Amino acid sequence: TMPRGGLFIWLTLPDGTVSRDLLKAAFECGVVFSPGDLGYTGMVPSRANLRLSFIQNDSKRIEEGIRRLASAFDIYFKNLETFENGKTENIF
Repeated sequence: TMPRGGLFIWLTLPDGTVSRDLLKAAFECGVVFSPGDLGYTGMVPSRANLRLSFIQNDSKRIEEGIRRLASAFDIYFKNLETFENGKTENIF
């Protein structure tokens, strides 16, 4: 959806994705975000959400952050696929 205001954008990741594990890959790529489970109170948190802040960054920095986050997704899903195919080495 198109945001109409606020300080953050919430992302819902594909089923089975764990945002805290993705955060490890993102950190390696030089970008961070808030895992979505930090935003829940009084209910079972979703592990497949994340929150991105854009308020303190200009558009060029946001674009660079998106590129870095895309690289983190590549690393995360490549390692997840390797792990699911029976290999025991994993970055998580």
